[in-house]
Amino acid sequence: MKIEKLDDHTWYVSDNLYSIAREQHNKINELIDAVNMHLTDVACQGNEIEVLKQMIDKLEPKEKEEPEIKGCPFCGKLPNCERDIGSASHSDIWEIWCCNNECSVAPGTDLCDGRENAIKTWNKRA
Repeated sequence: MKIEKLDDHTWYVSDNLYSIAREQHNKINELIDAVNMHLTDVACQGNEIEVLKQMIDKLEPKEKEEPEIKGCPFCGKLPNCERDIGSASHSDIWEIWCCNNECSVAPGTDLCDGRENAIKTWNKRA
């Protein structure tokens, strides 16, 4: 191996040393490429796992959050929301009304099929 100084900033290296350095450089680049491919595979697998989790979440039944009941549009007090006891025991009929004795209007909903529908009906007019 032959190294010669040409000037203060330039060195000449024999062809033999250059070819060894080039081989090492190529091996390092191959390793880097292999690591990058592996990381890409892992990232893709991670993405696939995330997609599967999202699909499972869509399939699993979730507890519905009940909508918030708004206050009376006339007095601002929270209304009563009760199942209609005059209906058959297996039915799901609900009604909402303002129970404030001092409310001048005392609004209420008609009988609604389901608590959520009653709340939606009340909130539309509230």
